[in-house]
Parts: sequence; C-alpha cells; structure tokens
Amino acid sequence: MFRGTPLQRGHGLGGLFKTLFRVAVPVIRRAAPIAKKVALRVGKSAAKRAAKAGAKVIQDVATNRSTFKEAVKERAQEAALNAAMDAINKSAPKRTSNTRGRQAKKKQPKKRTNAPRL
Repeated sequence: MFRGTPLQRGHGLGGLFKTLFRVAVPVIRRAAPIAKKVALRVGKSAAKRAAKAGAKVIQDVATNRSTFKEAVKERAQEAALNAAMDAINKSAPKRTSNTRGRQAKKKQPKKRTNAPRL
C-alpha cells in the first residue's frame, strides 16, 4: 500500500508551502523593523550623495569644464565608487588586538576536611 510522503498528506504542494510559511512569516515580521531602519539610513545617505554630485555637476558646467552630459556621467561614476568604498569600509569588521591576552584563572586551594573517607 502506497502512503506518500508525510509532508503532503493529501494537500499536494500546498502542504509543503503551508509549513514553509508557518516558519517564514514570523521571521519576516521580526526582521521587517530592522530592514526598515537600514533602508531609511541607506536612502538618506544616497540622497546626500546625489545632492553633492548634482552640485558638482552644476559647478563643472558653470565653469565650462565639461558639458552637462559629460559632467553627469563623470560625477555619477564618482558617486557610485565612493558609495561602494564606504559600504566596504563600514561592513569590514574592526580588528583590534588584545595585548593583555587571556589571564589565567587563579586556582582555588582544595579544602581539606578531617573527616575520614569511607
């Protein structure tokens, strides 16, 4: 007699997805506020970079250093490179050396009792 896999139990693939969502949905709900904070921080940083790049584009065009199209292309590449470098530098773990190292624990002297051993 064929019984099938215990994960399906007559519900087809829906049984598999049901158990997956039971696990995944609470995890996603817990992670959502953290992701929101990170997205806001990244968005603010990107907006600041775009404003600085735009100001530099206007400055380049005003001083006849390059055309608008060339200035936008150059400054966009520069801003993207700076953003990538900052992301790499912030994500790299800070390495600190512990010069003291581990301190050895002092051994406690054994308490001696005068009671005879049996």
